[in-house]
Amino acid sequence: MNKIRRRLRDGELDDLSHLNTGDRSALSDLLQQFELVGFLVERGLVELGDARSIFPNLPRTYAKALPYIAHRREHDADYAAKLERLVRRY
Repeated sequence: MNKIRRRLRDGELDDLSHLNTGDRSALSDLLQQFELVGFLVERGLVELGDARSIFPNLPRTYAKALPYIAHRREHDADYAAKLERLVRRY
């Protein structure tokens, strides 16, 4: 998770709509984990403050991943919706 996040942050992934299989899988896994955090916060199972403490750079990661998210939303309009709502609350 840290490797793909670091590569995303450093701009090493180029065109996020045309990733190789390994990078696509790693980025998808990262976003799914953050989507789960959003779900848990929405359900009140995790406090927003705790999520902020554990993942202080989540909004920055989300912003860097937006081209990939937009590409995925062409086929799944709700892709990363809980993550997006979580970022708005940060």
